[in-house]
Amino acid sequence: MRPSRHAVLLEETDTEFLLGCHPELRDRVKRLGGAKWDAGRRRWVLAKTGKAWDAIIAEFRDDMLPTVVLRPGSLPIEPPPAIKRTEPDRTPIEALKEDVGRANEEALTALRSHVKTLESMLEARVKELVEVKGQLQERADAREQALSKYFALARQHDDLKHGMPSLLEEARRSGSQDALMRVDRADWLREEGARATANDPLFRALLQRLTLDSTLPTSVAAWIEQALRVMLDCQDRTVSFFNLIASVQAAGLLPEDGIGLLHFIRKHRNRSAHELIDLSESTALMHVSLFALCLFWRHLPEQARRSV
Repeated sequence: MRPSRHAVLLEETDTEFLLGCHPELRDRVKRLGGAKWDAGRRRWVLAKTGKAWDAIIAEFRDDMLPTVVLRPGSLPIEPPPAIKRTEPDRTPIEALKEDVGRANEEALTALRSHVKTLESMLEARVKELVEVKGQLQERADAREQALSKYFALARQHDDLKHGMPSLLEEARRSGSQDALMRVDRADWLREEGARATANDPLFRALLQRLTLDSTLPTSVAAWIEQALRVMLDCQDRTVSFFNLIASVQAAGLLPEDGIGLLHFIRKHRNRSAHELIDLSESTALMHVSLFALCLFWRHLPEQARRSV
């Protein structure tokens, strides 16, 4: 087994072996058989048997810190025979100082090794947290961009609604055919919608099939609902628009921007279908639904565009 860059600490109780190691070594620990993680002690626990001791030594011999843990059933290591001292005898104070110094050095060595193991574990945890933070920031940025697009679209629709009366008045005053054509709302909206999708021929064909009036929010939602059924190969007509969106999101078939636009279209479909709204608001909902469809078009797979 090639040595790891992480040290392994072996300890014991009356009935257990306790194994302390870096999380990257958990797969090697699991190969020992019978190892269980104790979150309270932050150690892997194995039964104190000769078989377990042999497995630990075989797996981690090159990675293990110095330990006094012996194989169960083995005899204690006898101290070497005393060597006759040739140097002058130490005084009790000198002997005590040497013993204390040696014990302190051993304790510091073990402590440094343990601290190093903890630092490695902390480093891995910090790395995970940094990755999670980056993912959350990406999602927040995506949502902020989507909201900016929605607000910009709403402002465009509001400008169009307030500018329409002046165009109508111009047409009445001039009486010219060109001015009347400019205020032909349906043709104008179809041209603007086509330009918003880079004059995609499939989108132009869809615009010709849609009726650009107060029923447009419902028509757009119905068309998108059918497109989602194609993407999911869903034949169950009882599955709601909301659940279709949730299934597409769970399957990762559309990005977060696309999912946000789908819910935007669904909510305005519901308002148009179930709430009493005046003519001006109905016109605004029609514009919002059309241009939300334009924004969503680039997220829709080619197969779904052609199949509906």
